[in-house]
Amino acid sequence: ESLKLEIALIVSELISKGSIKASKNRIENELIPFLKRTIERFGAYSSFVGFWYPSEEDERQIVRNIKIHTAKLEMEHKPKTKAQKVENLHHLITA
Repeated sequence: ESLKLEIALIVSELISKGSIKASKNRIENELIPFLKRTIERFGAYSSFVGFWYPSEEDERQIVRNIKIHTAKLEMEHKPKTKAQKVENLHHLITA
């Protein structure tokens, strides 16, 4: 998602400077939705790995979408086993 975000930002900058030509229709129907999805996914992965957390009070639509994506990631990657104390694991290995 980081790479997608960087590419989308570079393309946006090139369009705004006139280096790349894109119709208004293409910007509205392709670039803006791509940027929105990528920002949401980047935010969700950032939150999932602990780099950034959205404010609990922030209920803007994009932040709610990030929170939903983060919760989905947490459910998909939830450990199948319970966490164990290091001492228990050491005992298991040495037994």
